[in-house]
Amino acid sequence: MTKSITILAMIIAFSLQSFSSQTQIPDSFKEIVKERAVELEELLQSLNSKKNKAQAIVYLVDNVMTYQSSNAELYDSYSYAYNENNQILTENVQSWQGDSWVFNTRASNTYDSERNLLVAFSEMWDNQEWNNVDRQTFTHDSKGNVLTEFNEEWNWKDEVWENISLETSTYDSRDNLLTQLVQVWGADTEEWENQELQSLSYDDNGNLIMGILQEWQDGIFVDLFRVSINYDSQSNLSSQLMEVWFGGQWVNYTRVAFTYDADDNLLTQTVEFWQGGAWINDGRLTSTYDANNNVLVEILEFWDEGNWLNKSRKTNEYDENTNIVAGLYEVWDIEYEAWNEGIGYFYFEDYRGQPFSGLNAHRVEVMWKTAVSAQEDSSDIFDMNIFPNPAQNVTKVKYNLEQNGNVKINITNINGELINTFNQNYQVAGRHEIQINTNDLSSGQYFLSIEQNGISSSKSFQVIK
Repeated sequence: MTKSITILAMIIAFSLQSFSSQTQIPDSFKEIVKERAVELEELLQSLNSKKNKAQAIVYLVDNVMTYQSSNAELYDSYSYAYNENNQILTENVQSWQGDSWVFNTRASNTYDSERNLLVAFSEMWDNQEWNNVDRQTFTHDSKGNVLTEFNEEWNWKDEVWENISLETSTYDSRDNLLTQLVQVWGADTEEWENQELQSLSYDDNGNLIMGILQEWQDGIFVDLFRVSINYDSQSNLSSQLMEVWFGGQWVNYTRVAFTYDADDNLLTQTVEFWQGGAWINDGRLTSTYDANNNVLVEILEFWDEGNWLNKSRKTNEYDENTNIVAGLYEVWDIEYEAWNEGIGYFYFEDYRGQPFSGLNAHRVEVMWKTAVSAQEDSSDIFDMNIFPNPAQNVTKVKYNLEQNGNVKINITNINGELINTFNQNYQVAGRHEIQINTNDLSSGQYFLSIEQNGISSSKSFQVIK
């Protein structure tokens, strides 16, 4: 089943995981925000950031096996089929029962000629046949941005599709998501009724700096919560503050601080809750990495009486191609002071940032297969266009990303000396554009390179005065 995940929800996901629940915010509000966080926790606890080289051969997830304990037999098997563009066509889930595999669920996707997802459709195996469950239908603009997501569920009794929700999105000229309106279908009115509205804002570098969620009440949108985001000099997320609208004013709720190593790998995420006029430690996630910058171990701790105590741990294994091949989830036994078997959610991505999530297990095993990339010409894998070229005062760079991931743009001179760096942070697959001021560059030839997930491509341009 494919589900739309909004940018704002991704950012607040980790901060909403309450470990101590020591806050004076009403329980009704806690339930609202937790609903948006449960399925998104792993988006800030990614097991793997793919770093494939610019080549025609890429790696796709072939099969995932899940286990509920170290002694248990196989629990679920997830197998995938792809189209010629390496996009998932079907996900088949089977469960191990007794001594054989039994069909469980099936998800199917269809795409248009521009590789945009059109329909995501899920089914459940029951009474020896496939039965409809839910369906999402998408529309896109000319740049591939999702404009609407229409959600339906199958009414088994009447054997008809029933409207559930409609999400409508708007974007700025840089393809940043500005607003997302969520409406639900009124069974009595038989009309779309407003439910909530997300509004996002960005800085000049395209970094998300503010998100506000409003809820529809008595004919108007009412503030619910907002998230403020700060970045360090390397454009890494450094802190975020979440406030709730309570008693006619914004009230502190949670804040998260982030630290990084020299390779910009996320080391720690520390969550604090606002209580009694002061910030109180609540949870901390610490990650360690291998030489290829893959996450090896993630330890989640909670704050108790002045000490950080273990809560859970994820341990990952990778093959020689840096693909994740195994993951293990454990919980800390306070009484015996040892790691024991636990059940948790796993999340990872393939080479193009396509997520695999919702795998709830003690242990997972991932099998990969090779495929030919839709982009076989690695000489300009980002399809760069620099205009005007030659440039005088300013030039625009348009480029295409085959994958999701952090993007860095470098300008060097003919001697290979670095002149400037533009960190574009995390960007989704698709077309992007950046405007570069060349006033400080003297006349001559320069090279502009784009780096993402270990892939690099460059193109020359001229500056004339």
